[in-house]
Amino acid sequence: MADANKIYSVSELMKYMNVQMSKDIVLSEVRVKGEVTGFSAPTSGHIYFKLKEKGKDGWGRPKDYIINCAKFGHDKDKNCKVKMENGIVVTIIGRAAVYESRSEVQLIVSSIFDNNEIGSAKAEYEMRKKRLTAEGLFDEAHKKPIPPFPKSIGIVTSATGAVRYDIQAEVDKKNPYVQLYLYHSLVQGPGAAEQIVEGIKYFDEKTDVDIIIIGRGGGTEEDLGPFDDEMVVRAVYNAKKPIIAGTGHEVHFTLADYAADLRASTPTMAASDAVHDVITELRNLSRERQDLDKNFGFIITENEHKLDTIKEFMDRCMIDICSGYEKRLTDLRHELEKHSPEKILEARLTLLDSLQKDIHNAMVRKFDAYVSRLNTELGRLRSANPQAKLTGGFGYIEKDGTPVDSVKVVKKGDTIQITMHDGVITAKVE
Repeated sequence: MADANKIYSVSELMKYMNVQMSKDIVLSEVRVKGEVTGFSAPTSGHIYFKLKEKGKDGWGRPKDYIINCAKFGHDKDKNCKVKMENGIVVTIIGRAAVYESRSEVQLIVSSIFDNNEIGSAKAEYEMRKKRLTAEGLFDEAHKKPIPPFPKSIGIVTSATGAVRYDIQAEVDKKNPYVQLYLYHSLVQGPGAAEQIVEGIKYFDEKTDVDIIIIGRGGGTEEDLGPFDDEMVVRAVYNAKKPIIAGTGHEVHFTLADYAADLRASTPTMAASDAVHDVITELRNLSRERQDLDKNFGFIITENEHKLDTIKEFMDRCMIDICSGYEKRLTDLRHELEKHSPEKILEARLTLLDSLQKDIHNAMVRKFDAYVSRLNTELGRLRSANPQAKLTGGFGYIEKDGTPVDSVKVVKKGDTIQITMHDGVITAKVE
């Protein structure tokens, strides 16, 4: 029995609410129609989503009514073959329950039916996208290049969220020399779009900022609503400085993503795309320098060995060449000495002396031969000389200078000359 005067603990109250909702004829099997948002399908086989409806609060102000839904993988149903995605309108059958760990009311879904409708938020998104596309706000030709080596980056995001720290950590990891500036802005809810625009304009006019990053750390499509706002899209398009959008949503592209000069899937990736990895480059350069030092050391050692070998070879070649030149020089010296005027004169004098001796000897031999021949001829002449016979009482008789070879040629009273070996006798014939 329920006790109206009992003081319940939190857990007791949630258990009581679950029991009461399970007994309620409506809440135990309720049918709800709404637009799907925040859809996710983890690998566990469960699916989670929200049903949204645009309405007004008690004061007539626009308001989004949202309820969480969960469908568990073990709860199979033939009526759940709907291709779930954000923006479609479905009708679900389920029971209301309290999710105790979060103290949230949710619907445990058993069946899902596709209403073949597009939700008002998605329809409005598509119409705005089509209109802005026609105006050229998403043209690739308008997008500005991202400078490869920025000195400073302006960040438009919430100062209380993790985005600023994720960006700081990524920048510090890749290039801690880049200066970061933060412009605090709401990133969801009323007034967020206006503050994002103000942040963009602030950094666009700041002279020492090279790149602007806008974004948030994920969330549902409703949470990303300010980045679909037309004033944000136009501020991104009209900015003079390049803008990187990092809204942390893999599936849903915001209109600001389309207008940005570069879209990143997360704020961390936006920071990674904004800065060059100088730290890795420095490490690589350090390793390459070490490798070069090792290679240079090896090359120097190898070349020193080659140079020593070449030096030894050159030394041997120089020795051989010098020996050849020395031999040739010696030969030339000998040849020069041989053909020098002194040597030639000396040789000529020697030759002349030799010739002189030869001539003298030849003359002596010739003279001796002539003397010998003369003696021979003198001997023969002496032997043939008539006077040589005028010895021993012999004489040579002439008459008037004519030899007397017979007594008949003389007569009595003739004067004759008798030549002896030692003189001439003049006689008269008797």
